[in-house]
Amino acid sequence: DAVLREERIDSCHLVGWCTGPQVAVEFYVRRPAAVLDMIFLSCAFKVAGHPELETAYGWNLEGLCRAMIDNPAMTASIRRSLSKPASSDINLDDKDAKQLSAQVLLLTNKNLRTCVLAPFQTENSTFNYARQILLLAATPTLEYAKRVQVPVLVIGCECDQVAAAAKSSAVARLFTTSRHVELPGATHYSFYDRPKLVAGMMQSFFREGRVAATLETLAVGAGQ
Repeated sequence: DAVLREERIDSCHLVGWCTGPQVAVEFYVRRPAAVLDMIFLSCAFKVAGHPELETAYGWNLEGLCRAMIDNPAMTASIRRSLSKPASSDINLDDKDAKQLSAQVLLLTNKNLRTCVLAPFQTENSTFNYARQILLLAATPTLEYAKRVQVPVLVIGCECDQVAAAAKSSAVARLFTTSRHVELPGATHYSFYDRPKLVAGMMQSFFREGRVAATLETLAVGAGQ
């Protein structure tokens, strides 16, 4: 909201990644007239009544965050464990070609590791991150889904270990104005690993919305 006011923008497209779609929907509820459409990429909403949609990563991270909030003295040790780069070992002796290719696909791009570890630079930033994660998890944003009246594109990724592809499919069904796409072989970081593909999909979605809006305006004009 502050960005729109500062830049004197009346309306915008909202693109959210991971927990970003939750922020996008919360903003829409407050200022629906300012939102033209929304794109959810690898969304990490909490879907009430469906624990099977949570990944091991999600369960473990939430558990660690809760441990820090319940006992702040644990923050230092938990920070040390979280601030280590994720393992990138691949079993090259694996004779199963399909399994070997899956191991490669699941790796986090090494160029992103500094960004991925940014929340854990200090004890204070780690504790604040934990508080934020738990606040998001406790906020039932999807209860607003049926109030959304703008087009929504939900993009899931087959090899996403953070926000399962099945979750994107389930979330899309909750929005009456949505469509769903799943990227085969893509990870949680598809926007970096496949920038042209993701950008192209977004631009097509935005362009389609502009065309629809123009046709609607022409139809109204003709009726008058």
